Amino acid sequence: MYGTSSTTTSPKPGNAASSSASSSSSSPSNTPATLGYFCVYNPDFGPTDETQHEQLLYYMARKTVSIDVKMRNIGLAQGLVNFSRIFSPTAPCENVHSQKNRLVFYEAEPGYWLNLCIELGTTNRSVKGTDGKPRIITEYLSHEIHDTVVSALLKQAYAMYRVVHGTMESLVNANDGNTRPLQRHLEEFFEPWVLGWDFEKSMTLERTLDGINYLPLSSGGSTNSTVSNSRTKSGHQNLDRLVKSVRDKYPGLITHSMVTFEDQLVASDIRDEDLRAVWKHVVQLTGYEGTNSALLERKEEEEARKKSKSSTFKFGKSWSNTSIFGFYRSSPSTTTPPSTPPLRPTSRVSSPAPSIRSVDGVMVQGNTPGTLAPSAPTAGTAQSSPRPSGDSEVILTSGGKAQVNPMWFGQSPDSEDVDEYFGIIFKHKSGLCLSFFAPVTEQESQRLIDEPEQFTRELEEFLSSLTNDSAFLDPSETATRSLLEEVSRQMVREATTARSLGGSLGNDKEIRFLYFNKMNLAIKAQLGSMTGKGGVTMGSEMALSLLDIKQDFDRMPDATEITTRSPSNYWIVGKRFEDREVYMIVSRKDSTLVQVEDEVRKLASLYF
Repeated sequence: MYGTSSTTTSPKPGNAASSSASSSSSSPSNTPATLGYFCVYNPDFGPTDETQHEQLLYYMARKTVSIDVKMRNIGLAQGLVNFSRIFSPTAPCENVHSQKNRLVFYEAEPGYWLNLCIELGTTNRSVKGTDGKPRIITEYLSHEIHDTVVSALLKQAYAMYRVVHGTMESLVNANDGNTRPLQRHLEEFFEPWVLGWDFEKSMTLERTLDGINYLPLSSGGSTNSTVSNSRTKSGHQNLDRLVKSVRDKYPGLITHSMVTFEDQLVASDIRDEDLRAVWKHVVQLTGYEGTNSALLERKEEEEARKKSKSSTFKFGKSWSNTSIFGFYRSSPSTTTPPSTPPLRPTSRVSSPAPSIRSVDGVMVQGNTPGTLAPSAPTAGTAQSSPRPSGDSEVILTSGGKAQVNPMWFGQSPDSEDVDEYFGIIFKHKSGLCLSFFAPVTEQESQRLIDEPEQFTRELEEFLSSLTNDSAFLDPSETATRSLLEEVSRQMVREATTARSLGGSLGNDKEIRFLYFNKMNLAIKAQLGSMTGKGGVTMGSEMALSLLDIKQDFDRMPDATEITTRSPSNYWIVGKRFEDREVYMIVSRKDSTLVQVEDEVRKLASLYF
């Protein structure tokens, strides 16, 4: 059960009078939850007392501790997990509550465990004891750490690790049982993430659901139905043709693809089990990392502050084929911890996302050209031949850049196995990103190792040469544009339309909502802080209430609607329709339950 624990201490005698005088007016002092330690271990690597230390693969803590302390923590974790199996043989222990700590366990692969210890936040307040003397009471805020969130964070972190490095077991087997390469990968990947974890900001429903931000291809928002239908059909067919043309040109090489616009997924044929992690990895590489709500808030702030200084790029009737791809720009890492584990501790792409300016002119903010030089392919891991590193970029003749990055994901939905691919990523100035994936095991993939620059330049020239099908042109357009140009214009229109989805309800500052679809992991969230009169400010109180409703849905499969009221008199509603869920916060304190249900029906009509 959630709750608080407390300890008491007496102030020094010399300060008793002053403490007593100020106890009634002093406010409690809070300390946030912090990292105790994080470790990865495998009990099979150290079965004897002499080799027990070999179980430890990675350990990170804010305090320096001896190897004996590390091994005691691992032993405690194994003891708790093994003991819980007596009562639950099929579902291993995931969370353990103590007075001062929260322990979280996750078996990422058979035998490979991730173990997290969180030191609970505290609040100190002064009260009078039975003897009339003031005492300091320390309460441990166990209720502020939600089990659902911390368990999800470990699972999400491992999913990202597997996309970047593959499975831990495959790396150990490839090195004949040597765990040193695995230890290096774990340290490289997890260290920035562990040290930058903010538990208070992570306790959100959005972070728990970890949905995919889709950009649906809809009507394009035109009032003319003929033009609207034409654009819709053209958008789908042009996108399909663009991807199919590349796969037909390289039939033995390109096996999978992904199309994104800024941080939104447009289309992909990667299996569902790996789609979310691969999408997030591509978003990181292209510089659009961050939730959609945070991204929009940042864009609005930057637009208001730098409107007069913003450079723009405008789509004309046709583009020159000498400068159609955007640029990657590297910059020093910021102090803000990433929402997902960074790709590398010292180097990451952080190009700002361009803001959409208008629909009619299809004008977007341009990206500043980068100045990175191409880097030669580096030696790969022991399980394969040398390959381009994730930090390598190819400078194309046109002036644009492309990246070739190793990635891991699976083929069959029924298998846990993953295969290594080369991810070939092109970033367009409009925000459109095209990603193509080639299996490392294919003989033709050797070109990506030997001649990455020549291959990406060849692919760019091929994409530039594709022309739009005139049969599906907008009747208002007379000139024939390139296929890539047409697809990019369509993505800009669709992104603008999607941002206005929700109508008056979406713009209502007194109503915040989140929609989630379990089938395709689609998420639409407007839960961010709002300013102005009547706005909703998301605090820990409402965030935890939303998490409780989600947890109740998981525990009660037959429940379809849960409504509660927060201590600040906000209505909080959760409604489920088979595999789809919608959550709402209504800040109208004078609203009745009937009025709140009416608002829920309005929102549900947009999605169901």
